[in-house]
This record gives sequence, structure tokens and C-alpha cells, in this order.
Amino acid sequence: SQEGTDADWNPYRRIAADDLWLCEGQLHRVDRISGIMCTDAVVPKAKVIIYADCDGTPGEKIAEASAVRSVDDGLQGNVVITETGGMTANGFRIIEVKAEFDKVWLTGGAYWVSFVGFSGTGAWQDQFFWGTSGNGTIKGRPGLFHDSDAGGGWVSSDDLCCGCTDYNFCLIGESCKILLDNGQPD
Repeated sequence: SQEGTDADWNPYRRIAADDLWLCEGQLHRVDRISGIMCTDAVVPKAKVIIYADCDGTPGEKIAEASAVRSVDDGLQGNVVITETGGMTANGFRIIEVKAEFDKVWLTGGAYWVSFVGFSGTGAWQDQFFWGTSGNGTIKGRPGLFHDSDAGGGWVSSDDLCCGCTDYNFCLIGESCKILLDNGQPD
């Protein structure tokens, strides 16, 4: 799950997303979303995106947090990357990615989360992989993958033969029961 440019500076976006469900009849404040990624980047950067559900696939972007922020970038949070000290069998470093959101409130229902790695040095050969979870047991829907080079839509991770079914993430926040719903604020 990464975005960047190839050797000829052509941009690409190859991202994975996984679904989550928040209880109906409640309002949910999202404080933090954390997950595991693997990389060979010297300076790894990442962003975390929350999407609305659109008929079982990621739809409109609701919130985004990034390791790179400017004053008026429109982002709702900040990403902190921590080296875990672990390595994969293929020699990739294991990093923890934590997105801390300022003011993200979601109503109950289905949503999608995406962890996207990118190079902090602009190196086109840097690689990022979002860690899988569940030992092949799918919770909700299988994770989805989108490749901007392929020009198509979202594809089930099951169809990619990579062994990924669900992706590793943890959402932390608070929930409040809605006692009286008087609509959206002006």
C-alpha cells in the first residue's frame, strides 16, 4: 500500500483498504488508528485515510492524517512512525504507524481505512507493505486493493494470491449513544 513515482517520475498509487463497522445509534470520536507496515525505505512516511462506504468499496474520503503537514493542508490529523526493531524474512523493517486525529466524528455504519506508505526521500524504489492479520480469517469483508496503473476499480485482496485477507489496524476512540438526533449543525 504505497504511492510515489517510478524511475521515469510517473506517479502511481497502489493502495489497500480494509473495512470496519461502527455501532448504529451512536456517535463515535476517532482519536487514533494504528497499524503495522513493512518497508525498506530509509526515511519512511505514511498517511492514514478514512473513507465512507460506497456499496461495499471505499467511497468519499472523510478524514486523512499524514506524517507531512503544512499549515492549511486540510488534514485532520498527524501520523507518527515508530521503528519496532523487527524484521521480516525478506529483510523489510517492521514499523508501527499511528494516526492521531484532531476532530473526527463518525456516525454508526460501515467505513474503510487505508494505510499508505511513501518515501521521505523521494526514492522511487522504496517499498511499503501493510501488514495482514487474522491468519486467513476474514472479519467483515476481505481487504481491497486499487492500482492506479491498472486503471480499474477496487479488487478483492483474495484475488491477488498474496495471502492477504484482512489488514492489521486498531481504531481507538470513544462512543456516545445518540439520545435525540436533531440533525447536522449549521
